Amino acid sequence: MGKTINERIDTITTVMPYGTNIALFRKALMVFLLCNTLFLLSYSKILYGIHNYFIPFDASNNFILKALSLLDKPQFASHWQWFIGGQIISILACLFLPYKRISTLLVYFFTMSLYNKTIPIQNAGFNLLVMVLFMLIFMDEKASDTKNPYLRILNITISNFAVWAARFQVIILYVAASWFKLYGTSWLDGTAFYYVLYTDTFTLPWFRDLFISNSFMIHFVSWFALGFQLLFPVLIWFKRTKPVMLALGVLFHVMIMFVMGIIDFGIIMIIMYLLFYIPKRIKTANSPVS
Repeated sequence: MGKTINERIDTITTVMPYGTNIALFRKALMVFLLCNTLFLLSYSKILYGIHNYFIPFDASNNFILKALSLLDKPQFASHWQWFIGGQIISILACLFLPYKRISTLLVYFFTMSLYNKTIPIQNAGFNLLVMVLFMLIFMDEKASDTKNPYLRILNITISNFAVWAARFQVIILYVAASWFKLYGTSWLDGTAFYYVLYTDTFTLPWFRDLFISNSFMIHFVSWFALGFQLLFPVLIWFKRTKPVMLALGVLFHVMIMFVMGIIDFGIIMIIMYLLFYIPKRIKTANSPVS
């Protein structure tokens, strides 16, 4: 047992198996943030400006939260354009320039400043994104290239733990979602999807009209959603079932995107899967260790 533990520790501290995962995940996340910011650009003044519609975020006496809630202050809100511009420039720097951790830190600062101003209209996907964006600061796809041997061990260890911490955020999300579903009766008896279809805020009318009278589909979708969220935290760790769970996860979140119209949540969750699996034909880092 001691030898096994030592070998595992050596792997965590000396092998960087997630280089491709981190690189693709960083690019995908930055592209999504850039597209999201550009999409909201025409609404930015009423979202972040001095006359916005949101109650200031209660940052208490926490100096970190205060530093990330500058847009709650009128003197900063009147210059909201600098925060938008700063986020866009730092995203482009992260995509095309070296020193990824520094640019990711800047992306995190500007994104959190904008996020804290609009918390009332955010969903679980963006909440997950900002947490994982913080962890991305500690990930380095080129950790194994660090020249100093001691710094290389430290860099690899921190990067590996950051990847695992981000992975567990996804696990926690699914565990919490399935746990609360089990407390009710509509998911267990297969009727939950029926009530989702009748919620105008989260249902596309054409889809509701297509499936509202199909009892088989209503039961199937309800049980599929519950079963997937229950099984994902377990089966994602096995090599044979990992691709299957990720494929089902993509199907699940695409369904959420088109059925419920929550586009950003579905895209964010699919991007998160890049931290779990990259096909061997495009993996350029060391042999993967799951």
